[in-house]
Amino acid sequence: MTEEHPTDEDFRKLVEIVADVYRVFPREICSKKREHMFTQPRHIVAAIWSEGHSLEDTARRLYYGSPATVLEARARWRRLHASEGIIKARVDEVTRRVVREIPWVMGIYDEEPEPAET
Repeated sequence: MTEEHPTDEDFRKLVEIVADVYRVFPREICSKKREHMFTQPRHIVAAIWSEGHSLEDTARRLYYGSPATVLEARARWRRLHASEGIIKARVDEVTRRVVREIPWVMGIYDEEPEPAET
């Protein structure tokens, strides 16, 4: 049995959150399927994950052909985030849940208290 790294669990949780919001199976997000109902959530996972991880790692996990595809996914995320209606509602729900459940994936960490002066 191989040892699992903490980031593997974080990635799995991120995919589960996005899959739940988009009502698809997690395995479909992490596949090579090119239907719109899978690519949009895959782009969201790529954009969020690549904030704290390399483009190469993100591309490998999502079976992208190259790290450049991750950059396109990040641009797509910005467009989706600026849209309106159900698309924006889904993107906002993913963001809320990620911030609540695994905030460190988005670079949000609990603030440590300042040391007391002696």
